[in-house]
Amino acid sequence: MPHYRYRATDASGTVVKATTESRNERDLRDALLAQNLDVTQIKPARRLRDVELGKKRVPLIEVMQFSRQMATFVRAGISIPEGLDVIMESTPSKRFRDVLHDVSEAIVRGVPFSDALAEHENLLPPYYIGLCRAGELTGRIDMVLEQLAEYIERDLDARAKVKSALTYPAIVLGMSLITVTVLVGVVIPKFSKFFKEFNTRLPATTRALVAVSHVSSRLWFVFPVIGAAAVASVVWMRRTPRGRVLRDNLLLRVPVIGEVVKCAILERFCRVFGSMARAGVSLPEAIQAAADSTNNTVYEATLLVVQEEMLAGAGIAEPIANSGRFPRTVVQLLRVGEATGSLDHQLDNAANYYNGQLTYKLKKLTTLIEPAVVILMGLIVGFVALALVSAMYGIYRAPNLVKP
Repeated sequence: MPHYRYRATDASGTVVKATTESRNERDLRDALLAQNLDVTQIKPARRLRDVELGKKRVPLIEVMQFSRQMATFVRAGISIPEGLDVIMESTPSKRFRDVLHDVSEAIVRGVPFSDALAEHENLLPPYYIGLCRAGELTGRIDMVLEQLAEYIERDLDARAKVKSALTYPAIVLGMSLITVTVLVGVVIPKFSKFFKEFNTRLPATTRALVAVSHVSSRLWFVFPVIGAAAVASVVWMRRTPRGRVLRDNLLLRVPVIGEVVKCAILERFCRVFGSMARAGVSLPEAIQAAADSTNNTVYEATLLVVQEEMLAGAGIAEPIANSGRFPRTVVQLLRVGEATGSLDHQLDNAANYYNGQLTYKLKKLTTLIEPAVVILMGLIVGFVALALVSAMYGIYRAPNLVKP
């Protein structure tokens, strides 16, 4: 059975943290409630043997298409099992087909739709099941599924913008590394042998270039080790709690990139929180789902504190403001939403605003990265060319080459 880490408060107000096994998150929550524990957080617990190099979740595009199709079927009066059978036939992902098959069988046995999905919660986005459960309780499952499809589509669009903005700089940087490797590993050693045939002193730039080539050829085994260490570091920062904390802190502090990451987090938080508030989910549960959707441990920890203050009766806007992680724009819109009862509408406004900001900052990031990479490549190639040309010119002018 899967392992879960939970955080709860007992009757005396003591915070309880532990890791335990359970069939799914819902069963664990029910078991903790039976022990008179007020649950504030439940998250899957990763063990070392559970670490995978590949992605475990179902592709978001498959989840988006499923949500949109299922919303259409429900609105047309088609039963959920029948809709699942139709969708399974056109789903290219084998993993998702297996999920839909299990969900369909569970529903036929009398299990609610959201509970059937909860059996595969690790394969779906963290906010997905909570919204579906709220849609079932309010009788608006078709509307909730449509909202989920729209949100996932925006999320995929934002990810595509990030990839598009970084593709060209990544290609140029890769070509730069290949060029430098060929020059240092192949071209320079041949020129070095050629230079040794002449009894003349080489320019400082050429001597430096030859020295770099010699060191690289002798210590070639260091580069694979550095590459392996880099890959291991990336995996560690993606798959371990400490690594994710370090990664997320670094990303938020890097100039320009940190602003892009923060805009993406704020847009995702406002969009999910607004969707769950509109679906009638309680605000503490909505905060929990929105925190999970940020994919950033710094903001998850911040929103956990906000959730605890909300449970103590502090509202939503003031804890958000006191956290220091959210700009005044978000805080002010939350205050207006609380005062007027239009929290979901104000959160949508904030999400649309930060979506625009994300597009602008991505363009700014691209504008800065592209010339920087091109200039770096030009400087490296230019330095190599200058070193070789100056050496050839020095050899040509050497006195022992002048004929009487």
